[in-house]
Amino acid sequence: MNLTGFPDWANAVLGATALTMINKRVRRSGIGPDGSNYKPYSSKPTLIGAKSFVTKAAANSVFGSKEKRSELQWFTVNSHRLAVLPGGYKQIRQIEGRQVQFKDFERTSEMWKSIHVLGTQGSGSRFITTIGTENKLSNMKLSANVDREGKEILKLTTQEETELQKILDRYITNLADKQLNGKPNS
Repeated sequence: MNLTGFPDWANAVLGATALTMINKRVRRSGIGPDGSNYKPYSSKPTLIGAKSFVTKAAANSVFGSKEKRSELQWFTVNSHRLAVLPGGYKQIRQIEGRQVQFKDFERTSEMWKSIHVLGTQGSGSRFITTIGTENKLSNMKLSANVDREGKEILKLTTQEETELQKILDRYITNLADKQLNGKPNS
């Protein structure tokens, strides 16, 4: 049986499928590869400025009037005037209209947009597909998030690995049937 083209094609598909599984699990439910939730968003008071927000409307909801600004506690840090937001990063997300029930590592989406299948290498009967970021800033964000959480973000669960194995098994069976019998197995 000739499996010509199998490693490149199959691993590209499996890598993209693995990334989709990780992306959906983390962004839709905040579940880590070990099956537990990531830590909740911090509600510790934090220093903010107008540029702490993704949109001007969000910044204006905190800083938009003299009255609002007078209600805040202010500090000067490195010649920048910053206000204390009592609800921390969680409150920033709430002001921006983002969900806060679980951690999805998505605020600007910059980190997630940069995560791709970077390559696949075969060695004997094993193949390794690398998923990671395409730029330095996103890589720094990903690394900082992993360090802060104490667990990986771009890692499959055991169940996801099993599902990928089933996909691969179906592909190999269909490829073999096609080459042996002239038609794929349904």
